[in-house]
Amino acid sequence: MAALLRSRLALAVTLFMATQALAFYVVLTWLTEIMIDLGLPRSEAGLVFAVSQLLGVLPIIGLSLVAHRVGDDRILVLSAGSVTAAGVLMLLLFGSGGAAAGAILLGLGQGTSFALALTFFVSRAGDDAVAAELSGTGQSVAYLIAAGGPVLAGATHSLAGAWSPVLIGVGAVVLAQTAIGVIAGRRGTVSHADLTS
Repeated sequence: MAALLRSRLALAVTLFMATQALAFYVVLTWLTEIMIDLGLPRSEAGLVFAVSQLLGVLPIIGLSLVAHRVGDDRILVLSAGSVTAAGVLMLLLFGSGGAAAGAILLGLGQGTSFALALTFFVSRAGDDAVAAELSGTGQSVAYLIAAGGPVLAGATHSLAGAWSPVLIGVGAVVLAQTAIGVIAGRRGTVSHADLTS
């Protein structure tokens, strides 16, 4: 962990992974319930959720094919963050009328963010050894941070009696993720010296 704090880029890569995982876990856990509470029938909410998750695989496949050709990923980070934020806004502003579109946007945006997060562990590493250290430590820290998200979201819903505060929280995490991703997405690498000096 201390090694990550020595490098601004390594820290940004780790925090990008953490924020995207946090938002993803909350959506994965609660999106169906959110759509049901917005007025969608249970079967339709389940179908929309399944379609959104399947569509989230498309950017993962696409980025795996072209990631090695892209050095500066900031436009991809901004695009993913914008699409995800638009999905959250659709749910917040349009209720059941925007649930399907919002869920699909969330799937596409979060799929892109996940692909970027995993790609950064390799593309921002100066060599294989740094990639292994960055990935091992970074993912451990990121998932530890993200693991409490669904519980916190459920508690927030129970206290507020509504999903709006949870969606606003997810939106705030997505904004933070995007800002951090702009740093992680810049051209550059973490060297062994960055982690040991």
